[in-house]
Amino acid sequence: MKAIIGTLVIAFFLSISNSFAGDKLYKNVIDNKEKRTVTSTVCKGKNDMNLVPLTECVLQYNADGSLKERISYKWESHKKAWIAHQKYMYEYDKGSLTAISYVEWNKSTKAWGNDIQYVMYIYDSKTDLLTVINSSQK
Repeated sequence: MKAIIGTLVIAFFLSISNSFAGDKLYKNVIDNKEKRTVTSTVCKGKNDMNLVPLTECVLQYNADGSLKERISYKWESHKKAWIAHQKYMYEYDKGSLTAISYVEWNKSTKAWGNDIQYVMYIYDSKTDLLTVINSSQK
């Protein structure tokens, strides 16, 4: 009896692994210099036709080329739409990173949530990094 159950379990896992074995991941990157954005989209499929979207990441840059914002999206197949997932915002002072804030998308309000988490970078007068403070640390 144990041998039969073991064989069935192994057969089940092999069938699952075979069903995903043919899928490959594909990445498409679009650089929009006018808007200062880079959009990366990851899809899966057996070939480059009939791809299924998975995730999308949009990076927005400041005029000086420093990263301003990173927004991640997930594909909702039943809605056939990208749904916002998380957002990182970057702040600078004189070219040095001073803060990163993070917020998640609230599906029920269809807006960015109010629970923002921060990481602050503190520098001395010589622009040497002194410490990093995380708002989730207690």
